[in-house]
Amino acid sequence: MKPVIKRMRSLVVLGVAVGIAVLLVVLKPAPEKQAPPPASLLVEIMEVKASSPAMVVNSYGTVKPTESLNLVSEVKGKVVDMSPNFQEGGLFNEDERLISIDPRSYELVASQRRKQLKQLDAELRRLDQEKQNFQVRLNIARSDVELAKAEWERFKALVEREVVAQANVDQAQQQFLASQNRMQEVENQIALIDPRRDQMTAQRELVEVQLREALLDLD
Repeated sequence: MKPVIKRMRSLVVLGVAVGIAVLLVVLKPAPEKQAPPPASLLVEIMEVKASSPAMVVNSYGTVKPTESLNLVSEVKGKVVDMSPNFQEGGLFNEDERLISIDPRSYELVASQRRKQLKQLDAELRRLDQEKQNFQVRLNIARSDVELAKAEWERFKALVEREVVAQANVDQAQQQFLASQNRMQEVENQIALIDPRRDQMTAQRELVEVQLREALLDLD
């Protein structure tokens, strides 16, 4: 009898426990829905530093330049200086001077051209002064011609009145003609100055061009 009672108690306790478990499951609140967190990528980070690594490539062959130039000097002369980079396989920067030619001969030419310009300027000033002097002489010569002509006309009137001799008239005429000749000589000298000045001006322009060429050769 006792074993039966114990077995019934065990069943009762088990039934109660199962009922309580079922009741807990039924009365349990539903879990809140949450959005899954955003997926993240796994990356490896490292600090970047600027560098110029030397790359060594072992190879065999013939190296040819992409461009080949023939360097020709614009002027003649003795080479007095040469850059150490001016050699086979050498490297040089833009506008770097590779070869220097002795500039003394070109400096001498430029100096000569400057002296020629100074001489020509002095000659032009002398011609201008000479023209002014001739102009003064011309004014005087014109006055002499007018006086000599007036004297000649006066003697011609006097000889008609038989106051003076014909010799006086002839002498006055000779003086008039001589004064005219002197005036003509001065006018001819003045007329020759302008062509001389034009020729000298053209010569000066030519020397200026030669001076610019000499300065270009020095650059």
